[in-house]
Amino acid sequence: ETEFIVELDADDWLDPDALLIIRKYLRDLNDDVAVLYGNLRTWKQLRSGDVKYKGIQKGKQVLNQKELLSYTFPLGPRIYRTFALRDNNGFPITDFEGGRMYEDVSILNDLLKKNSLLYKDFTVYNVREHELSITKKNHSNWSDFIKYLN
Repeated sequence: ETEFIVELDADDWLDPDALLIIRKYLRDLNDDVAVLYGNLRTWKQLRSGDVKYKGIQKGKQVLNQKELLSYTFPLGPRIYRTFALRDNNGFPITDFEGGRMYEDVSILNDLLKKNSLLYKDFTVYNVREHELSITKKNHSNWSDFIKYLN
């Protein structure tokens, strides 16, 4: 029902004023932009249960598949235009790891075929790095995953 959807991983969180900041960037968004994204604030999960601040990973503009696949960390936050997701029939379902890994890259790759992604310099998304992360535990599978992309 909404024009935009914000993706939030279960172990991450948004700043309290995140939606106000994001809304400011959405007001003047060109119609061809399928995804708005910015920077990530990273935290290390400690065994004590506390989190330790690591810093901000500054994003950069991604214009094509090659730039997407060479991006060194996830695009985030990912604010999707709903009609672009609908036009793509939602997130693609792959056989790779039961569809549980790199689903963000799959959809971004699909959306780049018809639309653009837009980077803006804002930081509202907090990423928790921890030992149980599926992606961290399976990073060696990246080259196998790339074979699934058209």
